[in-house]
Amino acid sequence: MSLNLSNHPSALWGADQKAAGIQCLASTTQRMTVEQDGVKTSVFKFLKFRKYTCP
Repeated sequence: MSLNLSNHPSALWGADQKAAGIQCLASTTQRMTVEQDGVKTSVFKFLKFRKYTCP
């Protein structure tokens, strides 16, 4: 069983999952800023999953 973690606050919760034998995964993304008509928008492109090393 695997668990996908997002955001840094999830790190503490992920440690409990590791103790329960659940593999933790983190999503890695590439942030791109797109500007159109003077409005900047952040776009996040999914790259891959990586094993999350819980504390």
